Amino acid sequence: MGETSAANRKDVRWRRKEVVVENAAIRELEALRLAAKASRSIATLELRQKAIVGEINERKKRLRRLIAGIESQEQMGTLPLHGLESISIAEEDMALVLDPLRRL
Repeated sequence: MGETSAANRKDVRWRRKEVVVENAAIRELEALRLAAKASRSIATLELRQKAIVGEINERKKRLRRLIAGIESQEQMGTLPLHGLESISIAEEDMALVLDPLRRL
């Protein structure tokens, strides 16, 4: 009997070690999955950042064209006579002037 109970205790200890090792492996796998997901999140943010930078650059170009149009009318001397009526401003460009961050 003494040998059987000693063997059983040894078997129980071995099973506990297996469970501890298995739990450690599961925790490690969960941590690695989280790290992989974080890496994908960074890639998503970088892609979004590039898209936003591209959109910002496009908006700046449109605003610069509007400024150039106003400045050319000023140089021709028609701006004081007709004001904004001498300049063709698209509705989108006017919205951009009023709210440059809209839907960004």
